[in-house]
Formats: sequence, C-alpha cells, structure tokens
Amino acid sequence: LAYRDASAEEAPAAAAFEADGAYVDGAFPPAPESIARDAADPLRAAPVAWRRCLGGHGEAAARAALFGPARARPGDARGGLLEDRWLCGAMNALAERPDAVEACFPALDGPHEVACRLFLRGTAHTVAVDDLAPCHAGAGGGVLFTACGDRGKAWAQLLEKAAAKAFGSYAALRRGWAYEGLLALTGAPCEAVRFGDARVRRD
Repeated sequence: LAYRDASAEEAPAAAAFEADGAYVDGAFPPAPESIARDAADPLRAAPVAWRRCLGGHGEAAARAALFGPARARPGDARGGLLEDRWLCGAMNALAERPDAVEACFPALDGPHEVACRLFLRGTAHTVAVDDLAPCHAGAGGGVLFTACGDRGKAWAQLLEKAAAKAFGSYAALRRGWAYEGLLALTGAPCEAVRFGDARVRRD
C-alpha cells in the first residue's frame, strides 16, 4: 500500500460549491479519476451517480446521519465492488468500541464537509472530504463500495472515502491486510499472526 503525500495542506482553491452552496471537495472531486487514476481500470466502467449521504443542517444533524441513533456497531461496514475487505474488516473490528469510531471524526465543518482522522506512516492527519458517495446509477442505487448496511448510518462510506483520498483513489485501496487498516484507523501498534507459522502455539 502506498500513500500519496497527505502532509501538504490543501489550497483553498480546492474547495468548490454546488449551485445550492453545498460543499464539494475539489481536491478529491466526484469524478472518474477519484474512482481510479487509470482510465482503463474496470472500476471506471461502472455507471456512477455521486449522492449525498449526510442530510440536514448543522453539526448535530450531520453527526446523527453519520451514526444513526444506535452509534457504530460491528457489522455496520459492508463491502461492495471494491476489494478492500482489509479496510472494511478493520472498521468492523474498531466498531467494537463505538467511541473509537467516533474519534475518527474529530469535526464536521458543515452539513456536507467531514474531517476524518487517519494515521499515515504513523502520524495523525486530518483528511477532509465532502459527503458525496459513489453510488450505482439509477433511482435508489446503493453505494458502490464499502457502506453501512443500515441506511440510517454513513460513517463507513465516509471513512473509506477519506482513505481513498489519502491513497489517491478508490482503486488504490484494493488488497491489503487488516492490521494495516487498524494502523490507519488507530495509529496503535498492530501485529499480524499467521496460524500456519511454526512459532504459533496450537493448544
């Protein structure tokens, strides 16, 4: 896995706004290159509609849309077309501690702008994204990639979007290890144990 340089501050010009004033992240726009940098990547062949996943106005309404009335729960995050089960699994493991998931969202700067905390190369970074999620085109089309199975929650798809921005695209999230996901979400030391390893006790 390779991170793009997320340490540089984004220029103010990267922000854009829709006609109704809703925030759009110009640094990671709702465009094919955010799905995959390579124009020949099969992920770019799927018809995509970018849809808002946070409604209402103000931080309280947006936070309610993030977590719903029951907070984050294991099993909330469900994979889609993208082969990033490593990140999806790490999200569900982290959801054993709902407060740890909530700590990944230090601020909601507006009804459609979310600040996510990720640890890149061991250092905490705030990655700001809008709430436009790539969805299947057509009426009622669901989110293409990782999303909360409960449509009353949106934390999983937005955390995945922040990771996609940090890595450069959604396609860059393909294939990884769950411990890498936990490292990115928590910054805590992680160890991968292979049960086929001769050093592992079998009781």
